[in-house]
Amino acid sequence: MFNPLDEPAQAPIDPNKRDLLLRLSALISLSCAPALTNAQATDSPRSEEPTAMPLSQSFAAYLRRFDYAERQAMKIGVAEALDLYATGKAQLVDIRFAEEYAAWHLGFGLHIPLDALPDRLHELDRSKLIITLCPHYDRAEIARLFLTLEGFQSRYLNEGMLGLVDALRGDKARDLMRRLSGQS
Repeated sequence: MFNPLDEPAQAPIDPNKRDLLLRLSALISLSCAPALTNAQATDSPRSEEPTAMPLSQSFAAYLRRFDYAERQAMKIGVAEALDLYATGKAQLVDIRFAEEYAAWHLGFGLHIPLDALPDRLHELDRSKLIITLCPHYDRAEIARLFLTLEGFQSRYLNEGMLGLVDALRGDKARDLMRRLSGQS
């Protein structure tokens, strides 16, 4: 498979751009994989009903309609995310690995590791906005894209969990927890 990052470069590639290109390359590689037949899906330990449209086609359709409005709509800020969560209009989903979650986590929201997300879609409420979280936003964006292609309304937390934790210092954490428990 051709990888543009393997080609000799005229100038060094910015590490952030390289990381983004690698992630996009991985998504495209996944989306171009052949769809499973019913027999393959049944034999697979992570089986699920095949989607009506192969992922590569749905990804291509998504890309064709991607514009500036979608670029903005795929992100959500901390304040809006917390407000939607506190009013029951959104689910927060921490998609970090189990070890990361064990080391530290929020006192609210769901934990569904990114690699388990395809098998745990039934835990998500399709009537709510799904907000994906990780420390920065890279894996959260991958999860958001997958959920969008699966028909969920989804956004990723633009500031990441580190920004969320920073925004919930001191009395702001107290106020949120009171609001969530109905004591506001």
